[in-house]
Amino acid sequence: TSCDQRCGPQLLYLAGRMGNRVCCQEQPGPENGPELVQTSATFEQEATASYLGWRQACIAGTWKPHGDPELLPDEVHRVLTSEAFRKLPPFVTDFGPDMDLVHTRAQVQWYLDRMRIINGVNCPPMRVVWWGTIDKLGRLPRWPEDRFHILDGERVLAEWLAQCDDRGGMVVNGVRREICFSFFSHRWERPAKAMGANYEVGGFAHPDTEDHKKATM
Repeated sequence: TSCDQRCGPQLLYLAGRMGNRVCCQEQPGPENGPELVQTSATFEQEATASYLGWRQACIAGTWKPHGDPELLPDEVHRVLTSEAFRKLPPFVTDFGPDMDLVHTRAQVQWYLDRMRIINGVNCPPMRVVWWGTIDKLGRLPRWPEDRFHILDGERVLAEWLAQCDDRGGMVVNGVRREICFSFFSHRWERPAKAMGANYEVGGFAHPDTEDHKKATM
C-alpha cells in the first residue's frame, strides 16, 4: 500500500514470500509466535537500538518450526481459502471502496487479524524494517546479524492498536501519524556464490549492493 508523507512510522517489508513471510504474536512462545532469545550480546545490542523508541518492544525474536513440514502446502491452502482470510477490509463497502475508511482503528485491527491467521502456518513470522532504521544505518539490515534492528510485524500492529485513536492514528510531536506498510519485490544484488557461503569468504547473500544502492534510493 502507498501513503503520503504524513503517514508513519512507515514499515518496509523488504523480503517476503509465503515461505518467509511476516507476522507476530502478542504473547511470544513456541506456538504463539516468535520468541526473543536473550544472549550475552542482547543487552548491548538492544542499547544501540534505543533510537527505535516504542518500537524497541517489537524487536523480532527467533523462530523455531513446529509440526510436520510436509503439511505446509495443506496449511497454506487452508489459510488462503478460509473465510476469515478472505474477509474484505473495512474500507471496501457494498458501494465500493470508501477511502475515508482507509485510516481507521478497524482497518488496523483487520491487518492484525490477518497477520494472526497467517501466523498459524508453520513458517517464519513476518518481519519488518522501519524506514528510520534504514536512515539510521545507511543500509538494509540483514537477519540475523542485524536482528536488533528488525521488528516483528504483528507486535508492531498490536502496539499501534493499543495506542491509536478511532481513526487509526496518533499524534507524535505535534504531527498526526498513520501506520503504513510498503512492500517491495526486488532482485537480490548479491546472491550466495556457494552453499554454506558466509561473509568471511565473501560469498554470503545480501539484497543490496556493497555501496547500499537500494538503501539510499
